[in-house]
Amino acid sequence: MFLSSKFYYYWTYWQTYHKVTFDGPNRLILVNDGVTELNWARDVYSAWKEWFFIDSNPENPGYLQAMRLVGGDPLDIAGTRFLGVSFFLTNGWRIRTWSGDHRLVISGNVFTDEGEPINVPTENPASVTIELNTSNLVDLIRVDGGGGSGSGDCPDVFQIATAVRQELSTELSRIDTTISSRASQSSLNALQNEITSSFDAVVSLLNVLDSKVDIVSDQVQVIDVDLEQMLTILAELRKFNFNRSKINPVEKTLTIYDDDNVTPIVIFDLLDTSEQPSTQEVAEKLPR
Repeated sequence: MFLSSKFYYYWTYWQTYHKVTFDGPNRLILVNDGVTELNWARDVYSAWKEWFFIDSNPENPGYLQAMRLVGGDPLDIAGTRFLGVSFFLTNGWRIRTWSGDHRLVISGNVFTDEGEPINVPTENPASVTIELNTSNLVDLIRVDGGGGSGSGDCPDVFQIATAVRQELSTELSRIDTTISSRASQSSLNALQNEITSSFDAVVSLLNVLDSKVDIVSDQVQVIDVDLEQMLTILAELRKFNFNRSKINPVEKTLTIYDDDNVTPIVIFDLLDTSEQPSTQEVAEKLPR
């Protein structure tokens, strides 16, 4: 396998802090030795975005995009149900696990744009089993933490708390009747107050956690959108710098082609210092 010298420079770093290593020239996601479990969102997708933007290695943004994701969209107006996230390997990228008998469990919905298997054989013969642990398309249901009657058909934590209190009140009254000969009313009242206080504390903690989760979720979505936009822009810039370009001496034009080397991306009219068409003295290129 061919790997550039800069890629080898980061091999130790990636094996120390990540579960996979990226081979840009060969478009391979290499599972590091000994790894038997992968969470695709955390261990592969996030690691790939980090690898793509390593400042010390300017080669990485020049490679074709390895994967894309879909999902995360709300499924109702209230925003309590969301479409699960799925990942697609693109541009021929595939995953290759390490050579040696083992079972690799991958958690997440992972496919390829081409409809082919996500993995390729190991370099050396080995007994390898790859298990895809997929999830439902609807993978997030949020309980509203606000006051009042909540929103939509999903009850909020205060409705749940009220129902539980009512149920506990009925059961506690039965306890009063059954064991009144063995315990004083004051001790039972103290027990009831302790239960109510503990439950209130749990509800309060749920409210705090729910608000924190919403804040973190919103921030992660913003970061993810920004990175996706940056990847798209970098991919376009790469085409302008590295893709096939051709000068037409008859029409006095410069054409830059897409990755298939056939489809034009943009055509420039070539002009001289007098703003006349020319390929001999090019002072300006004007996009059509």
